Amino acid sequence: MEIQDGKSPPEVKKELKSDPKTHVKKLAEFLGCPFDNKEQVEEVVRSFSIETLRNHDVNKSSNIVYKFPYGSYFRKGLVGDHTNYVTKDMIDRIDTSPREKFQGSIFKYDTDTS
Repeated sequence: MEIQDGKSPPEVKKELKSDPKTHVKKLAEFLGCPFDNKEQVEEVVRSFSIETLRNHDVNKSSNIVYKFPYGSYFRKGLVGDHTNYVTKDMIDRIDTSPREKFQGSIFKYDTDTS
């Protein structure tokens, strides 16, 4: 998928990971609830980091949700890490639905990042 500015989701993810504070601040402003200070932005970024979410007690438990333990929903959080968990065929099947739904819209669905 490509948004009008020409960035694909993997490119956007790289930007978000490289400078999350700026993007969280922009999102809050867009939603009409800007932060009062940089400490608030830092707290949101810290609270929703992969490391923080992964370390919640519930996510360390062996409780099963939709056939999988809670902790299995947290990977390394690295760009491209999905290739260690899903095959090319699985990716193609996952991409089919959004490609069809975005056809004819302002979005261009293109997952090729090379």
